[in-house]
Amino acid sequence: MSKEAALSLLSSLEEILNNSKSLADLRGLDYYYTRDIQFLEDAKSCLTVGDREQTQWVFDQMRNLSQGFGSYSAKQTEIDAMLDRLFIELQDALTR
Repeated sequence: MSKEAALSLLSSLEEILNNSKSLADLRGLDYYYTRDIQFLEDAKSCLTVGDREQTQWVFDQMRNLSQGFGSYSAKQTEIDAMLDRLFIELQDALTR
């Protein structure tokens, strides 16, 4: 269930960030918005493939994300909680 849960979290994060695009534009943080959305799209693609190497890549990228992920969003606390949960789900998927 870990990969399915991770995919669900990625979709939820993408929805929150898409709703925050105007705030990113307003604050001049287009680069970060684009980077964050690209990560989510790449992560969903990798997890859909479903092999361990792709899951490891997503996990490694999660560890390398800057703390500014989604910082332009009014839902930063929710994003942080979802990222924490995503990290746990990926870790679980890698240990199975």
